[in-house]
Amino acid sequence: MVFSEEDIEHRKTKNGKEHTEIHHQRFTTSLAKGTDEFKEMLHNSAKSKGLEQAKTTIFLSDGASWLRKYRRECYPGAIQILDWYHVVDHLWATAHNLWGETQKQKSEKWVEPLKDLLWEGKPIEVLDRIREHALKRKTNQSPLWELHTYLFNNKDFMRYPEYRSKGYYIGIGAIESANKYVVANRMKMAGMRWSIQKENSLIWLRCKYFEDQWDSTWEQINLREYLDWNPEEEMEKSA
Repeated sequence: MVFSEEDIEHRKTKNGKEHTEIHHQRFTTSLAKGTDEFKEMLHNSAKSKGLEQAKTTIFLSDGASWLRKYRRECYPGAIQILDWYHVVDHLWATAHNLWGETQKQKSEKWVEPLKDLLWEGKPIEVLDRIREHALKRKTNQSPLWELHTYLFNNKDFMRYPEYRSKGYYIGIGAIESANKYVVANRMKMAGMRWSIQKENSLIWLRCKYFEDQWDSTWEQINLREYLDWNPEEEMEKSA
């Protein structure tokens, strides 16, 4: 998902709670066609939203290694932010691996202090605590070292107090939500079977619909070219 600062609307609900909505965003999808096509599509979407004129570019992701590399190669000047909710999910997943999902109090006692430190922008202190915990355990150290590796690789992208003070997004909830209403709600209905080509085509159309680009999209499409339709060949067949 690509959006600009002007696309963000802040308002209060009837209960007085702050609510944020994103309008006029651009979606990028590519299934089973590799990352190169996705990167090109994403770059085109970013350009359409004013990438080349932007004073500040934010690259918000889940911390996957290929996305870190992609950001360095294609958007070296962008501020990379590790999605806050993925960080929290990794903490809870580690706790569940250590003590099981039924030990809620034990897991919470371990997760909450680490979560607070990360919220305060102290990843190095969290890394030290995780390393100490791993070295003290005689068994089942792997979940802790895996968490340590994930946080270490993304330690420079967790300056959450700074991000919040500047009004930057720190969560990809809007993107996760889009995965559901753009893709999953249509493609995973009961009895659905798709070829890769038709799946990508339909999702592309759904992107245009949710971007409010439906009418303008159809005006720009040459259906004869799109469907590879040759009227002369059809006439010869009829004759």
